[in-house]
Amino acid sequence: MNGDSRSQRLLFDSYSPMLFSVCMRYCKSREEAEDALQDAWIKIFNSLEQYESRGKFEAWLRTIAINTSIRRRQKLYFVNEKNGYEILPDYYENADILESMHADEILSMIDRLPDGYAEVFKLFVIDDFKHKEIAEIMGISESTSRVKLTMARRKLQKMIINLDKHLAHE
Repeated sequence: MNGDSRSQRLLFDSYSPMLFSVCMRYCKSREEAEDALQDAWIKIFNSLEQYESRGKFEAWLRTIAINTSIRRRQKLYFVNEKNGYEILPDYYENADILESMHADEILSMIDRLPDGYAEVFKLFVIDDFKHKEIAEIMGISESTSRVKLTMARRKLQKMIINLDKHLAHE
């Protein structure tokens, strides 16, 4: 398939919508996701011969798109993140607000997390990666991945609590 433009076009047309949605999860804007997708396709086409058919092809494509998006974000938006635990309860009494929220509202909250936290949360919760895999993708330790996931959950919990308080006052 290397060099066969019709086959490459078919592959591109078949998988671009799915890969674009993956890139959007890890990028802050549509333009950034489009750039990440373009970079991912370059990597995919350059490494097609290296693909080993042991795993699912779609999973291989997704992994390249995720890695490309994360690496792009790390290069463009490196920000020192605050580390330190905020004191929050481990549970929230008014779980009704979660049931009333739409997926895009929750994703919007996730996108407001510091980049490292948001990426770990998405990789672990949405894309079902293990901490060892996340550590390899992001170039961090497994324990850092666990801490970032815990912090992401706490920050999301705080956002939801604040949203509920705001709605209660309306």
